[in-house]
Amino acid sequence: MTHHGMPYQSILRQFLSHFENNWAHFACVPIFSAFLTFLLLMGGCAPAATSGGAARAGSERSSLYEPGDDVLLAPDETASAKPGSASSEGAWSIALLTITGNDHQATAKALRTQIAANHPELKPLFLDEVGGGQGSAIFAGRYPSPKDPRCRARMEEIRQMTSSEGNRLFPRAMPGRPPSLVAASLHPHDLRTVRLGRRSSTPMYTLQIAQWGTFGDQSITYQTCRAQAESMARALRARGLTAWFSHNDGRSLSSVNVGVFGTDAYDPRSTLFSPEVEMLMQRFPQLQVNGEVLLDPRTGVARAPFLVEVPR
Repeated sequence: MTHHGMPYQSILRQFLSHFENNWAHFACVPIFSAFLTFLLLMGGCAPAATSGGAARAGSERSSLYEPGDDVLLAPDETASAKPGSASSEGAWSIALLTITGNDHQATAKALRTQIAANHPELKPLFLDEVGGGQGSAIFAGRYPSPKDPRCRARMEEIRQMTSSEGNRLFPRAMPGRPPSLVAASLHPHDLRTVRLGRRSSTPMYTLQIAQWGTFGDQSITYQTCRAQAESMARALRARGLTAWFSHNDGRSLSSVNVGVFGTDAYDPRSTLFSPEVEMLMQRFPQLQVNGEVLLDPRTGVARAPFLVEVPR
């Protein structure tokens, strides 16, 4: 059996390799940080401010971009938008400073006021939390992509800005994605919206019932996979189900998930699912890959949907 010219067994082998090693997971990307001491408004034990840095919070994905991170970009972020177009504004900005410490919000607010007064050309200038709320960052501008020529040019200008003493103010400024802009840019059916506004680190799970991927087959485009997943999630929601789509751009893989559950979704000791999960598994007993039921080659039995952790 084939699908769009791709051997079914080829899809099966590549999927099983992923599935058997990943039951409840999500991709974690190391946070990139660059630190430089900055003169604070208050002395003593004031929170630390760093130029172009990011507060580390466990395995949370970095909000800052450095050259070589292109694999982390979504398809619509790899191409530059034309100035004035509908997509010329986006979820990217330029991180000037990151402040950490117990009073990082107040310090960041005071620094923003000082920077805005001394450098009115840095617009828009705004604050956002980073590192899961453990730090605050000051951002300038808004761009569709870190590769956008305007973003690159502006970043270099900012890096060359100096104080009255001739010292560079923001030598390590770099593109970043402020959480508030990311949240505003997300589709309401995107799985990442589940955790918006929630600071709890308690794991949350959802049931993955379908996947679309290229699996190395160039006859299938990742854009088609994304569209299929989004269409299925939309159709399920039209039927009254809480469905979500999720895109893994690094693996060219899109999935459809239903429901949101807490840590009681599965008991590893009894190997039992919660009643809510069981109900959904009875409604969706077969896992689909590229629109076809995935069969175990050893038994011929259809693979069942599985739990994955909601991205933090």
